[in-house]
Amino acid sequence: MQTAIKLLDSINIDLLITDLKMPGDNGIELVRHVSENFKGIGILVITGFPSIESAVESIKIGAEEYLVKSLQIKNC
Repeated sequence: MQTAIKLLDSINIDLLITDLKMPGDNGIELVRHVSENFKGIGILVITGFPSIESAVESIKIGAEEYLVKSLQIKNC
């Protein structure tokens, strides 16, 4: 999350696309930080581990969209 925040401090962006599960970080906290500190940035949350709770929380704290990644495993 700190890397994303440093990047946001150095360049102007219009849209943040973030996953909820990231190595060592929490996407919800990033959404919260961006929505509180970077008012003009749109926020899109994606996740491969969807839940009603994470969808509601994401939207409540500032995400404009919540998308579910689809994963298809095919037998070869």
